[in-house]
Amino acid sequence: MTSDVPNKADVTTPVGPDRGTRVLEPVRSLQLAFLARRYYVDGKSKVEIAEETGISRFRIARLLDEAKEAGIVTISIANPTLIDTERSLAISERYGLTQALVATSADFSEASARSAAAALGAALLAETLTEDDVVGVGWGRTLFELMSHLGELAPCSAVQVVGGMPDVELWMNSVDLVRRFAAHTGGQMTTFLLPYLTSDEATAASLRRDAGFRRAVGCFSSLTVLVAAIGSWDPPKSGLFDLLTEDERSEIIKAGVVADMFGTLVDADGQIVSTGLERRCIGITPSEIANVPSVVAISSGVDKAHAIKAVLKSGLVHSLVTDLGAADLLLE
Repeated sequence: MTSDVPNKADVTTPVGPDRGTRVLEPVRSLQLAFLARRYYVDGKSKVEIAEETGISRFRIARLLDEAKEAGIVTISIANPTLIDTERSLAISERYGLTQALVATSADFSEASARSAAAALGAALLAETLTEDDVVGVGWGRTLFELMSHLGELAPCSAVQVVGGMPDVELWMNSVDLVRRFAAHTGGQMTTFLLPYLTSDEATAASLRRDAGFRRAVGCFSSLTVLVAAIGSWDPPKSGLFDLLTEDERSEIIKAGVVADMFGTLVDADGQIVSTGLERRCIGITPSEIANVPSVVAISSGVDKAHAIKAVLKSGLVHSLVTDLGAADLLLE
């Protein structure tokens, strides 16, 4: 094909009762299809096609546009596997996040949503972590499930950032989550054997002098990534909530708390609420969280949506992995 392509006006013919409908003549259609295939399928540049056909690259650009207008070229964008692109982009924009990833799931059940979010969270970490990262690992049922979806990760360091909750889940503890995470990285890990919540402030102050905890605290300022779960107080789906007495819960709820993250309590407007509970917790503080360059929250389920929204408003989170049900409520 070395001759120039005729002008569009010379090769379209009005047909049928609708005089605005135009049909390309066969030779014209074939030539446009040839150019489109060379550009879109074979990956040739406009300059290369110009040298091959003797048509200027500017004219080729116009002809490629014509091929799209005529329906010879159609472009479709498929959603990535596991991800709802539209919701992901909408949440990221609405809440000013670095990124949001909304996982598709088989249904809206709690188990399906958690599994989908955990799998997508594991994929995100596999793609983004590097050997230079120092990763703080939190506690939560979703993070527990995330560990089963992890494959080989970059050889980064892992740090425990909250104490254990043996009274909540005997089969799941903070030390074990960090150990399982580090097994996928092969990197250094830093842990401590202390409870998440103490009975009083004096006990907490004493335990914070523990050598293992001091080593972990020494790593907090070096954290580059923090992997977090979000606890809900309305309805109650929080390990921290489960550790408290009825009177303690009632008092904190009266203060407007709807969510917690690493023991940091947050109200519906995203404001951090100080109730004195934080002085009984063993773990990373709100100011230390705020200094981490990338805080990735992995939380799912329609019952968690209110809590997720509150934490997103707080500005403590940079990236979110969630599911379809929670995403729809976040976008209402």
